[in-house]
Amino acid sequence: MMEINVGIALISLLLCGLLFIFSVSLMVRTYIDHDLDFFLEETAGNLEKRLEYIESTVNAVRASDLLRSYLVNGMTENEAEQVQQEFYHVTNINDSPNQGEEGNPVVDKVYLLRSQEEYIQDSYYALVAGEEEADIRIMQNVWSVYQETRSESIGFDTYFYTEQDALYLACPVLDDTMTEIGSLIFRIDPGVIAQIMQQMDGYQDSFWIMYTEKGKVIEAYPEGFASRETSWKKHAQPEPYICEIEGKEYRVFTKEMGMELRVSMGIPENHATRLLYDSIDIYVIGIICVLLAGVISFAIFTFRITRPIEEVKEKLKEVEKGDFHAKMPEYDSQEFSEISRGFNRMTKEIDHLVNEVYEKQILVRDMELKFLQTQMNPHFMFNVLNALALQAKIDGNDELSGKISVFSQLIQAKIYRSETEKVQIRQEMEYVRYYLEIQKFRYGDSLTYSVQVEEGVEECYIPKLCIQLVAENAVVHGLEPKMGGGRVDITAGQRDGKIQITVTDNGVGFGIDGEVSLPLKTESGDKSHNHVGLNNADSIIKLMYGKEYGIRIYSTAGEGTKVTITIPLDRQDGNAGSEQ
Repeated sequence: MMEINVGIALISLLLCGLLFIFSVSLMVRTYIDHDLDFFLEETAGNLEKRLEYIESTVNAVRASDLLRSYLVNGMTENEAEQVQQEFYHVTNINDSPNQGEEGNPVVDKVYLLRSQEEYIQDSYYALVAGEEEADIRIMQNVWSVYQETRSESIGFDTYFYTEQDALYLACPVLDDTMTEIGSLIFRIDPGVIAQIMQQMDGYQDSFWIMYTEKGKVIEAYPEGFASRETSWKKHAQPEPYICEIEGKEYRVFTKEMGMELRVSMGIPENHATRLLYDSIDIYVIGIICVLLAGVISFAIFTFRITRPIEEVKEKLKEVEKGDFHAKMPEYDSQEFSEISRGFNRMTKEIDHLVNEVYEKQILVRDMELKFLQTQMNPHFMFNVLNALALQAKIDGNDELSGKISVFSQLIQAKIYRSETEKVQIRQEMEYVRYYLEIQKFRYGDSLTYSVQVEEGVEECYIPKLCIQLVAENAVVHGLEPKMGGGRVDITAGQRDGKIQITVTDNGVGFGIDGEVSLPLKTESGDKSHNHVGLNNADSIIKLMYGKEYGIRIYSTAGEGTKVTITIPLDRQDGNAGSEQ
C-alpha cells in the first residue's frame, strides 16, 4: 500500500512536471516565433532603408529644374560648374542613409548621362586616373547595353549589371510626360550589402537572395542557392511564412524594396526548436533531478519503514509459536520506538496473563455472579412497587396506588428502554406526564402544569427523555426554590420545517436576564442539584442531528425560564425500540 501511494505521488509529480514543461514550451515557442519574425522583418527593413537612397536620388534628379534642363538642352562652359554643384547637392552621396553597417557607402559612385559620352558624376572615393578610366569604360558599356534593352520598353525600367566586385544599376530619368530624357547609373558595393545581411550568418543554413521583379538574381547567400531552388520566389508577403525548400522547412520573408527589387530571406525552422530546447532545458533537467531525488528518497524511506516491519513480523511469528519472551530492539524513529516498547509490554503482559490464568478464571466467575445479582435487583424493585400499589388499592387509597404505578412506569421507561435512543413525541410526553404527576403528588396545589402537542407532531421522533429532563430541571431548579404558585407549560409544534418544543416555568430563573449559554456549570458541593441532565440532553441532540439543533435557554431573573428544544422532522424510527 505504501509503495502504491508513493508511486502515485511520483507519477503525479511527473505529470505535473510534464504539464508545466508543455505550458512553458507553448509560451516560449510563441515568443521565439515572434522574435524570429521580428528579426527577418527588421533585417529586410534595414536593407530597404539603405536602398531608399537610390530611389530618393532618382526623384531628386527628376525634381531639379537645372538638371532636367541639362539633360534636355545640354550645358555651356559657364553652366558646367553650376550643374555639377547641383548634381553634388542632389546626390549627396555622403549622406547617412547611404552608409552601411561599418560606415562604408552602399552607392560609391553616381553617373547622370545625356549620352554615352556626355555625363556628370559624383564619387564617394577619390580615384587615381587609371582606375577612373576603367570605371568610365564599364559605365559606358552598362549604358550601351541598357539603351538596347530600353528600345523595347516604355516607362520606368531598370537594368542591373555585375562587373568584378561592383554592381551597376541603370534607370531612366523621365520628364512629366514619362519620356526618357536621360539615364542614372549607380555603382553599388556588394560587400556593403553583405555586411548589412551578415546578421543572417548567425543561423546555420540560412539564406538571403536579392533579385528583380523579373526574377534576375542580383546577390545571394550562399552562392548557388538561388539556382537550386525557386520556391523562395514568391510575391511579397505582409509577414513571414513557412515553406519547404529542398526537403527542409524554412521560415521565409519576402519584401518589396523599390527600384523593382525584392529580397527573400529564410531561416531553418529547426532553429526555433533548438532555441526552444535551449530555453526549457533547465526545466527538463530540474524535473529529472526532482524525480531522481524522489526515487532515491523513496528507496531510503522504504528501507527504513520495511526493515522494522519485517522484524515485527518475525517477532509475531515467535509469539505465535508460544515464545512470549520475544523482544524487539529500540529504533531511532520515534514511531517505531513506540511500537517496539508497546510490543515488549504486550509480550510481558501476555506472559503474565498466561502464568496467572487460573486466578483470572476465578475472577471471571466472581464477575459473572455479581452481574446476575444486578439483573435481579430491578425485578425485585418492580415486585416491591407492585406489591405496595396492590396493598394501597386494597386499603382504599387509590391515589397512592396510582402514584406508585406511575412511578413504576417511569422507572421502567428508564431501565428497560435503556437501549432505545429515540421515541415518539407522543410516548415522550407520557414520560413527562408521569414525572409531573409524581411531582404534583409531592407539591399538591402548589404545582400546576399543561402539555399541548400539535396534531401531526406526535408521531415524530425525539431522543428519549430529553423533554422529561428539561421538565425536571424546571421543577427542581425553577419552582422548588419558589414558595408556592408554580406552573410548568409544555408545548410541541412545527415551525419552519422543524419541530420546536418549549418548556416554560414561572420559577426563580437563572439569576440573569437574557439567553443562558450552554453547557451550564454544575453547582459544586450539591450533586442532587446540578445541570448534568440538561447539558447531556443538549449534547445528545447535537450529536444526533447537528450543531444547528439543540436547546436554548432564556431567563428572566425572579420571573421564570423558557427552554426551547429544536429538532428536525424525524418521521423514521431509526434505532428506537418497540413498545413493551
